[in-house]
Amino acid sequence: MAKDFLKNYKWSSFKDYIGIKNYPSLIKKKLIMDMSGGEKRYEKFVVGSLGGDFSSSAKGTDASSGAKGGSASGGENIDNYLLD
Repeated sequence: MAKDFLKNYKWSSFKDYIGIKNYPSLIKKKLIMDMSGGEKRYEKFVVGSLGGDFSSSAKGTDASSGAKGGSASGGENIDNYLLD
């Protein structure tokens, strides 16, 4: 499951944005939290945007390769989601 992969992937900022400290000194959460409505809504958006398991595509490669546009935090529908 993509959510489990993101929670366990060392180099992802996903954990920081959902309230699990990973790299808190590097991540400035305020803008994303203000835009998304908080940790739970951000998590729901990211997991919902992934639409599947991409952990197998990340083994030994760029972990973002299974996500649209190379990012697991956005996409063409982000504005519609955040404005809801």
